[in-house]
Amino acid sequence: MSAREELFRLAGSITSGDRANKLIDGVIAEALAEFQAERHSTNEALDDAVRELRVQRDRIAELEAAARKADVDFFQPGQTYTDVEHPQYDWRFRCDTVTTHPEDGERTALGWRYFKGVWEPYAYGEDDWDVQQFMGKTAVSNAASARQLGDPHTSPLHHDYAVPRDLPTIPAQRDEEAL
Repeated sequence: MSAREELFRLAGSITSGDRANKLIDGVIAEALAEFQAERHSTNEALDDAVRELRVQRDRIAELEAAARKADVDFFQPGQTYTDVEHPQYDWRFRCDTVTTHPEDGERTALGWRYFKGVWEPYAYGEDDWDVQQFMGKTAVSNAASARQLGDPHTSPLHHDYAVPRDLPTIPAQRDEEAL
């Protein structure tokens, strides 16, 4: 027996058949109207969300395009620079951060320089960025290229320990902690 037939049978025992049928139809119509109103508000909310996402996507595209067009006037953190025109020099510089002098504001790039087969900590100032000195230098930003360049921080032995508690426990320390 269907739910409608069951309701009609129960309502029919209280009131006339026509009246029971009208009540059941009314309940169904009210439920349908509520469902349609909810669906309509849900669709409006989804439309609003889609519009907002499109606006954000367009803004992101604008910012990315502006960033690509921006003239880079100094080393950029996260970039590895190499001299593609003169590979015989075997020179690279990976910029980790840029800082400024507290008094005159001159920028200094801090990072790692690879020269003559050795990586060493190094700093380049704004004078080092001059066009004459960086003619033909290119930035290599992806990890695969950095690995090919022998980046010391892409080694399987490199660790990103931030604080002492992140360091591995030494066996002698374990014995002291057990006491």
